[in-house]
Amino acid sequence: MLRTLRSLCCAQEVSDFQPSSTNVLAEIHAVAPEYAEAVGAFTRAKADKFKALQLDRTELAAKKLPDERLDQLTIDILLGVRA
Repeated sequence: MLRTLRSLCCAQEVSDFQPSSTNVLAEIHAVAPEYAEAVGAFTRAKADKFKALQLDRTELAAKKLPDERLDQLTIDILLGVRA
C-alpha cells in the first residue's frame, strides 16, 4: 500500500514491465520436479499420484508467493509509473 502511495505521489523512471513480469510469471508457474508428474490436466491416475504425495506443510508454507510482486507491477503500469 505504501509503495502504491509513493508511486502515486512521485512517478519515476523505472525499467520496462515485460522482463519483470515474465520472470515473475515463470516463478509462479514453476513446478518442483518431484510434483511435475502429479500436476497438470486432470486424470484419475494423476489424482491418485497427487493423493499419494507426502507433502511437508512447513516447506509449502516457506515457499515464496510472487503473486504480490505481479500485482504491484500491474498497479505500477496502470498508474503510469512503469512504461
